[in-house]
Amino acid sequence: MAKVVLLNLQISSLLLATVLLSGCAHSARELPPDMSHIQPTMRLLPSDKDSVEYTLSCTELKEELGSMKEKLSQIEMQMQGVQDANQAKGKTSVLVFSPAIFFIDDNKALNSVYQEMDQKKERIVRIAQSRQCSI
Repeated sequence: MAKVVLLNLQISSLLLATVLLSGCAHSARELPPDMSHIQPTMRLLPSDKDSVEYTLSCTELKEELGSMKEKLSQIEMQMQGVQDANQAKGKTSVLVFSPAIFFIDDNKALNSVYQEMDQKKERIVRIAQSRQCSI
């Protein structure tokens, strides 16, 4: 009887580890090219010139950057809440009820919104630097 319980525990642990590791695996966003060797005024990407932000003045860029930082901060707090809830669900699944692992929320929509806004913030910074705006 003890061998059966031990085998079930080992199988459950292996299954849980597999689910946890596959749940944590996701690809990182694509990083912009390294332009640290280029002067700040020359760091624009070709897509930056086609963006709406390229038409903004320095004052508008500064306001938009502040707005982006505030929105990103709010999304980060939401993501932290989701992460805390997922950790609680993971602990519950390990300690009490293993199917609780299936209720972990990946929240791809929130992640994609965050990545889009972060890329927009980086674009604003590049444009402001190319125009030598004080931000």
